[in-house]
Amino acid sequence: MSKLTRDDIMAMVPGRELDCKIAKNVMGWTGLWTNGTEFMAYPPIEQQLGVGYDERYGIPSYSTGIPEAFEVVEKMKEEKFLLTLTHTISDESEINGYSASFFDFGGEGRCFTLVAKTAPEGICRAALLAMVER
Repeated sequence: MSKLTRDDIMAMVPGRELDCKIAKNVMGWTGLWTNGTEFMAYPPIEQQLGVGYDERYGIPSYSTGIPEAFEVVEKMKEEKFLLTLTHTISDESEINGYSASFFDFGGEGRCFTLVAKTAPEGICRAALLAMVER
């Protein structure tokens, strides 16, 4: 599978596909599995426990839930990113919603910003962009 691009991320909408990309590329989950209804994977703690621990868990709704999105924020903080989140209102903007920016203060000092209709969507898409372009 090819690496995600900025265009791929810009085209993503909140939902299970984006949640799976966040789980894998940001949160460190492995072994993603789905039957089309359930979306499951091994969280990082399962990997750390080693042999004998082989239970997949449901992937959280990172891109649609505020508590789940803030799990992403905490993970990004561990990765040395700083979040700024602002509400945007503009007659000239195509999207009135939230601007999410992750500043990479542990790397090259780049800033990754996206505007989205909801805060969880903005957080998730900006985090995904930051991790794949870092």
